[in-house]
Amino acid sequence: MTPAEKTEAARASEKRLWPVIRFKEVFTIKELAMTADVPVGQAMTFVGALTGVGVLVALPFPPGGATRETKYRLMNSLGPKVPHVMRIRVLEDPNSGYTLVPPCIRRAGRPPVPKQGEGPVAIRMKL
Repeated sequence: MTPAEKTEAARASEKRLWPVIRFKEVFTIKELAMTADVPVGQAMTFVGALTGVGVLVALPFPPGGATRETKYRLMNSLGPKVPHVMRIRVLEDPNSGYTLVPPCIRRAGRPPVPKQGEGPVAIRMKL
């Protein structure tokens, strides 16, 4: 599979995953992949990107719970248009025109990193 075909397959998966995430609001990766009918690996990549910028948050395990599978909660719905995982691991939000950048790739002189629970930091960037 060529890089262009991989990108097209990932975008097709994102188009199926995003409405499910917005509808369910709390889910596991397996539930998400099964509902959206996409491979688990592509669901993991998309969830990881959304979690990295604060759109999703991983929920703590309940005490004494039978399941140890991580559940995720939608914290900031970006709108109906599908955000895209970009090669440099930032999230493009077509609804606002912003690119959301996770704290781990910001450098000195950039906007401050949000505190726990503040949500994503949107940085307008030309890519």
